[in-house]
Amino acid sequence: MSGIKKWLSSRGLGIIFSMILAIPAVISLLQAGNLRSENRHLASFPDAPATQEAILAYSKLLDLWINDHFGFRDRFIKINNYLRFMLFDQFPTIQVIAGRDNRIFLSAHATTQPAHSAITIPCGYTTTDINKVARQINLLVKSFQTQGIDAKLLIAPSGPMVYSENLPVWLAQRCKLSTPPIQSVLGSSLIDPQVRASLYYPMQEMLALKNTVDVFPKTWFHWAGAGPRAVAGSSVDYFWHIAPDAGKELVANDKKLPSDISHLFPGVLLESQILVVDHAQAFASTIVITPRMPPIKMMELDVPCDVRR
Repeated sequence: MSGIKKWLSSRGLGIIFSMILAIPAVISLLQAGNLRSENRHLASFPDAPATQEAILAYSKLLDLWINDHFGFRDRFIKINNYLRFMLFDQFPTIQVIAGRDNRIFLSAHATTQPAHSAITIPCGYTTTDINKVARQINLLVKSFQTQGIDAKLLIAPSGPMVYSENLPVWLAQRCKLSTPPIQSVLGSSLIDPQVRASLYYPMQEMLALKNTVDVFPKTWFHWAGAGPRAVAGSSVDYFWHIAPDAGKELVANDKKLPSDISHLFPGVLLESQILVVDHAQAFASTIVITPRMPPIKMMELDVPCDVRR
């Protein structure tokens, strides 16, 4: 017995250390990772090699599986994201960038697009084919008009355009010296006169709204809250000359909600105060009448809104 104690005392620290190192490996075999925000398929466990080439490639495939499935991987990713943001204001993806005054911005619509392109394209720092954008706007509106539909197009500025002063200093300086392409399009003769009457670009209205409400929630990319409600009201006035408050008042409450793009930075909790409409009460007290409309022929545009040469 004394021999066993002596052996344990001399090797106990090594045994404990080995057991600690083995825990992630055991966990990886017992449960799969559950982090869904990476927008990719995690590596599968490789099949047993049947050829010489497969034997040579097996270790690489096994490494890929271990990297994607080692124990506590999800927790480590969240801790890493949290520390990077708290210490350096950095996100784990090029799709999000931290601005000033606790505001964040979507900086790229996909990881395959250039960094900051969701900011530099609409602000005009990155070149846009103005003629192409104008043709697409004309085509979109006219396609409805030819089918007897009096369609209206509201072109809403994005968060970086409305809150350019909250962009990182270097990005704000680039955009300050640039002309937004949509302004060039709407200020030119490229837009058909019949189409122009159906367009609304409420940039000035949204800038004025900043004095009273958050036009875009600080930690959100998509529209939510009081901002879109106010712009919807101004659009009704602009297109149909109807007072925004002429309809039934909807009950709404302020709620603190996590960012709508929080899946891009798991482990970092960023919230905004959002004005949320009580839809259940609104539907219970409102009768919706759907007008009969002619069938719409679907049209696929080959040019996105953010168009680069």
